[in-house]
Amino acid sequence: MTVLRNVDDRGAARALRPLRPAERRVLSAIRREPGQSRAVLAKRLGLSPALMSGTVTTFLEEGWVAERRLRRPARRGQPALQLRVEEGSIAGLGISLSTGGIAAASVDLTGRILRTRHHATNAQNLTRGLEVAGDAIAALLDSARSFAGITIWVPAMIGASGEIMEVTPSQRGVDFTTYRDALRARFGLPVHLESKCQAIDEAMNVADPDAVVFTLFLDYGIGGSLIDGLRVYRGGFGQAVNIGALLPEPGIRPSLPDLARFLDLDTPEPDFQGMDHESGSLRDRIETWIRSRGGALSGPLSAVTQLLNPTDMVLAGLFPRWILEGLMGEIRLDLHDVPGRVPIGKPTLRIARIVGEDALSVSAASVSVFRALLDPASAT
Repeated sequence: MTVLRNVDDRGAARALRPLRPAERRVLSAIRREPGQSRAVLAKRLGLSPALMSGTVTTFLEEGWVAERRLRRPARRGQPALQLRVEEGSIAGLGISLSTGGIAAASVDLTGRILRTRHHATNAQNLTRGLEVAGDAIAALLDSARSFAGITIWVPAMIGASGEIMEVTPSQRGVDFTTYRDALRARFGLPVHLESKCQAIDEAMNVADPDAVVFTLFLDYGIGGSLIDGLRVYRGGFGQAVNIGALLPEPGIRPSLPDLARFLDLDTPEPDFQGMDHESGSLRDRIETWIRSRGGALSGPLSAVTQLLNPTDMVLAGLFPRWILEGLMGEIRLDLHDVPGRVPIGKPTLRIARIVGEDALSVSAASVSVFRALLDPASAT
């Protein structure tokens, strides 16, 4: 597919037009169940054939979906035309800003990562950071036809109306609201601040839209997020599912600073790029840390299993996949089962689809798509 240049004559990004409720439902269904026909989706969504046909025709004209017969008929008659979202048609933009650097990514409606950018610039340097952040987003604008918006990952408690309530201590020097306002002015796109990016990314890529997904995020601290049927649960004060409070400092906590201290490193932010290939004594020490910290997660996550009863439990964050897999192997979810009673159902325990260096910006890009298309709270 030829990708159109996605900048208008004024230099602003080509924004996705607002979608009507029926359009959101149809496009969401095509995204979640590729290969279905118009008739099947119309019946499933309770829409009239005429409304479904008109909506699909509009999507075809805009280049958002494709409708093809994917095989030759074995008998008389033609097989039904099958609908799929066009890769690179609609995308979201995401950016992470921290003292460790600035990263940006574009992700399309299918969940495919289109492009990423990484810069070592400290986001506390506002003058330089605004230039780098803007240029990083600009470099992604020819990766899709139109964009749903920009989401900035924020290491903070976010209130129900989107306001920042409390930023992680190590990142309080980053002026996230100024970045938001500058990117909005430069590109003419909606710009949102969000802390639960990986949780939302995981929930929107689960086959069942009614799934209850709990995500444990391990980076400079420990955070939990709950998505119930694609609804983000934040609690009355934006601090719901704050599992880090169950493993307070100082103590055994599977975080980046904790591992740095365990390894006697000078920096609280270890660089794990390429550590998949570590061997010898360093690998042995990390595996010792994994056994200790993974077991410490069993109590809090068993409580989550009992109290929230999620269908999916996801380990996410900035650690390499092999470290997260090691931690997962040490976790038990049955510590609070009551002897003599039927054990409570256990969630599927797995690793997030994106971890490590790209986790923040890529999942933030997915959130932009979520807000435009899937978020029940933003439907009009």
